[in-house]
Amino acid sequence: MTDTRSFAYDRGLIKKSMQFTMQKFLIDFFPLAAFLLLLLLKDIYWATGALMIGSVLQTTVHYVLHKRFEKMHLFGLAFVLPLGGLTLLLHDPAFIKWKVSIFFWVVAVIIAWRHWLLNKNTVRELMEFSVKISWPAPDALWKQMNLLWMWFAIITGVLNVLIAFVFFPGNNRIWGLFKFPGTFVIQMAVMIYTFVKLQPYLPAETSAENHSKD
Repeated sequence: MTDTRSFAYDRGLIKKSMQFTMQKFLIDFFPLAAFLLLLLLKDIYWATGALMIGSVLQTTVHYVLHKRFEKMHLFGLAFVLPLGGLTLLLHDPAFIKWKVSIFFWVVAVIIAWRHWLLNKNTVRELMEFSVKISWPAPDALWKQMNLLWMWFAIITGVLNVLIAFVFFPGNNRIWGLFKFPGTFVIQMAVMIYTFVKLQPYLPAETSAENHSKD
């Protein structure tokens, strides 16, 4: 009986985590979708404008739904608006292309800074926030996942530079496809791998107690 309840709760946690991820995905998706659509139908300048407007709408919609700003959206706006604005003002796509690398490298620096100087695990905090409970996986595993995401951010930034300025300079569409859905697909692969590694440590015993009270 306990195993059945534990299993049911594990599935409930997974469902809750996936619902949180999907809602976040839908809110995060439309600026990138608008960017790709305008890039394919018009050009990178239309796409940049769509990305800027979409990012502002994204932040606004999240605030309306949740009565608070999403830090990651504000963080993204801090890069999109000035670098997108320079792209439009100077008619130079290099600025919006560099935005991808700068964004991921800053994320990597934040993860590393919090990991080694503050002894905080960014990935653990985000994962536990998504399921609203403590996730008692081994500290060594959380450390591995934290460093995995740091290296993901570093490598993605490097790939962006190579695609935008070395392998396909001037080919805005190929770079745009790398930006989205390319980086998104890579990110989802890392996310799935992270969840698969951590899933066995979902708190099944605590879950059984919680369900027995229902």
